[in-house]
Amino acid sequence: MIQLSPPTLSTSVHLTGSAHTTCMLLSHSPQPRLVVNAPSHSYKKKIEFRKKEIKDASAMVSVTPSLTVAAVSLTASSPSLSNPFMYVHHYILNFKGGKAHQWMCASTHAPLVIVVCYLVLVHGGPRVFARLLGDKPMPGLTPIVAIWNLFFSIASTIGFCYCAPFLFRVVTMENSELPGLAPKKDRITGEWDQHPHIRGGLFTSLCYWNRNIFEDGATAFWLLAFNLSKIFELMDTVFLLLKRKPIPFIHWYHHTSVMLFCWNAHVSGISNGLGFAVMNMFVHAILYFYYFMCVCGQRKLVRPFAPIVTLLQVSQMFIGLALMLYTTWLYATHPGGCDTNAFSLAFGTVMYLSYIILFVKLFRDSYLLKPDSHERRRCAKVS
Repeated sequence: MIQLSPPTLSTSVHLTGSAHTTCMLLSHSPQPRLVVNAPSHSYKKKIEFRKKEIKDASAMVSVTPSLTVAAVSLTASSPSLSNPFMYVHHYILNFKGGKAHQWMCASTHAPLVIVVCYLVLVHGGPRVFARLLGDKPMPGLTPIVAIWNLFFSIASTIGFCYCAPFLFRVVTMENSELPGLAPKKDRITGEWDQHPHIRGGLFTSLCYWNRNIFEDGATAFWLLAFNLSKIFELMDTVFLLLKRKPIPFIHWYHHTSVMLFCWNAHVSGISNGLGFAVMNMFVHAILYFYYFMCVCGQRKLVRPFAPIVTLLQVSQMFIGLALMLYTTWLYATHPGGCDTNAFSLAFGTVMYLSYIILFVKLFRDSYLLKPDSHERRRCAKVS
């Protein structure tokens, strides 16, 4: 009787990726050979079992790679699975602020409503809180205020570390073009430039607006966070009311005016906003940490730095006014003009000029006329 020889094991298929499965394929011997014995029943069962194994392994070949690719794709698109800090950094670098900008443009009434409510709180709040709390501050407020100040100090520091190096590169790249600029519409001709070729320098840092600087990307994220933070900083006034402390004019005037200016700056797309934001982030990183130390009971430790903190604020106002006046001059005389508007320039000039008057007076009253009371004034958060 003629019978085929038993199947021999040959070709192996090895799956790569997350699954490692080896399936064995059967191949017949090249030629039949004569055997005397007839095929047994057990041998036929073995052949059927091997065929079933091959079928199951083939199914795994078609399914497993797709699962592997899906797992790899999920890991690559979700940095939070491995490192939440890298996820946040990835989000900031790839930030798209178009929707936020559209919302702010469509909500120009929002800052006005906030200011009205804030002024009602400033002038009517002391009597309300006097009835609720009497002359005693709200209990349990110290740790909340400490965390609040520390949060703003850390956030300002991180924002400064993102924005300051970029601003420095823009100012110093006078002999090279800025990379990664988005298509921009020419303010004079109205035509779109798909590939802007703009060199760096002081003029560019003050007079050039591009979507990939002020609306999308890491710098845009921190500028948006900076502008919106001026709303949250109004909580400083609430904390003063809860601590049963007076609200000086410089405090509420500074908060309301800077919030309105920052909202207008973001909506209008002023070209010189980055410089003001970087300065303010630097000063606030120090200022809020100073307040944090005061709240934590370290007044004696930070007392020698009180005049320096106020002097930093005064210097910021002088530099801000100088940049605003220089931008106004470029806006009026430079052939290329500036990506800003006359209202924003006038608003900023008046605002910084008033700040100079108020903060110089604060410095004089706190450290020149009444040197013994400067620590009490500084820890009262007058600005």
